[in-house]
Amino acid sequence: MKTVTLQKVYTVVLALLVALFPFSKALPNILLPLLVVLFVSDVRNVDFSKLKQPVVYALYTVMGYLFIKGAIRGSLFSEFSVYSKYITILVMPVLFAKVTDYLLIKKVLLAGIVATVVVSIIKSLIYYAAHGNFPFNIGLEVNEILILERPYAGFYAVAGTLLSLHLIPKMPRYRWLLVAAAGLCVFFIVFIAARMSLISLVICLGIYIMFYARMKLITRLLIAFAGLLLVSGAVFLNKNLYNRLFVDQTMDTTIDYEPRVVIWQCAYDLLHNPDYNPVFGFPSNKVLENEYVDCFAGKITNNETKRAWFIKVKFNSHNQFHDYMLAHGFAGLLLLAGFMLMLLYHVRRNFIYFSIVLSLIFFMAVENIFFRQMGCYIFSIFIALLLINNNQIIDEEDQSSSYPFFFKRG
Repeated sequence: MKTVTLQKVYTVVLALLVALFPFSKALPNILLPLLVVLFVSDVRNVDFSKLKQPVVYALYTVMGYLFIKGAIRGSLFSEFSVYSKYITILVMPVLFAKVTDYLLIKKVLLAGIVATVVVSIIKSLIYYAAHGNFPFNIGLEVNEILILERPYAGFYAVAGTLLSLHLIPKMPRYRWLLVAAAGLCVFFIVFIAARMSLISLVICLGIYIMFYARMKLITRLLIAFAGLLLVSGAVFLNKNLYNRLFVDQTMDTTIDYEPRVVIWQCAYDLLHNPDYNPVFGFPSNKVLENEYVDCFAGKITNNETKRAWFIKVKFNSHNQFHDYMLAHGFAGLLLLAGFMLMLLYHVRRNFIYFSIVLSLIFFMAVENIFFRQMGCYIFSIFIALLLINNNQIIDEEDQSSSYPFFFKRG
């Protein structure tokens, strides 16, 4: 009885963490230690065999490399605020190994995503009532309105779309509610003009039609045509999305809309910096940050205000793979890229899981997600779910239908 009670409490605490972490920076710091305590108190009932997979070993190799390199170079303690974020990635798969009801975790994760979307839309409408416009063409203002910054909110909505479709055959009584949730998430992506998120959905649709759907060629072509028609209509009807997809590269204000133009140019330049070691990267994250600031100061010469803004904000790489290449060398980049490719292979038989990983890679291509605690939580929760629950999901899925499996009856 005591074990059953502890397991129920553990599941509830993990569910709260998964659902509510976007709404509070303090809440995860309370719930995560509590989860660890509950885990240790009932560790004898944990199925550690779930962690005995090559892809899990690959994840811990990536993280182990960072900590060992930091210890050798002396930055582990001097930059503990950076390394402490990685602890979430280290412990989350282990914590998920104790889960017995993965369906519940998916439900509360989707509920948290939908809540994030709904609250963000409400805040946007309040802004519109006060100012008469939606500021989704300006990064700073939109990030102040949304619950999560736009790239994070966009990926979250992509994941919400995919999870909604994933749950339909498991919850057939709530089919249309889940379809509505998916539709809401897609609308939100277009509404906030999240370019990479929209591109991710289009690519996932294409992959489904080409490799997963068992249907006639004419049906595939009709779905592809309808999808492209809807996306084109959304782009041309949404002025903010159109402007963000088709920025005039001749404009002097280009980097007002695309700071990555300057940031990625600096990332390339830093590869030739004398302090950069191609194998192990820069000596520390602080050195890399200072090098970026120096590059911004020299790169932006036509606008003093813009240059001061870049220097004050101290932009990071805005690309997780660039960051690993610069901070940890090509050794770190190969480890991270190798893990993501292994994860894609690990979930290849499940379209929804494969799409989530692919969307996560696209997300990491435009955002340095390990730079923020929020990014580490998003990464660790989805990675843990994909790693630990994948084998069970493959056994449950039935993709024999000639129609998309997420519209089947359960």
